[in-house]
Amino acid sequence: TENSEVSCLNVNEAAVMARIMMGSGYAHMEETAATLNMPCMSKAYYHKLQNKMYHNIHTAAWQHMRKASEKESAIAVEQGNVDADGIPCITSSWRRRQQSDGKLRTQLPYDSETETEKIECTNHLSERR
Repeated sequence: TENSEVSCLNVNEAAVMARIMMGSGYAHMEETAATLNMPCMSKAYYHKLQNKMYHNIHTAAWQHMRKASEKESAIAVEQGNVDADGIPCITSSWRRRQQSDGKLRTQLPYDSETETEKIECTNHLSERR
């Protein structure tokens, strides 16, 4: 009993999206399916779904960037950073602003009582030598 109002990926779309996120492709999916002793979708169907997932990723990225630019424009207008024609002048990058807002420091994925400590990675230390 699936909720038809919720938009989610079917099992084939989810499998293709997982391959995209992992940076692998159809050959890896074939190997995984063989290991699990299950049939694999055809290469043509995989590529059809892959193109659909790429389109969805592209659309979502543009929507996210549009919202970010609207937010930056509103901040510029609020601060009076507009040119003679009233067009907002965005003076800081969105990434820099997001980092300066504190990200993990203000939105902790755990309770505020938990202490965090930075641990040096020994692999990075050995690579520098």
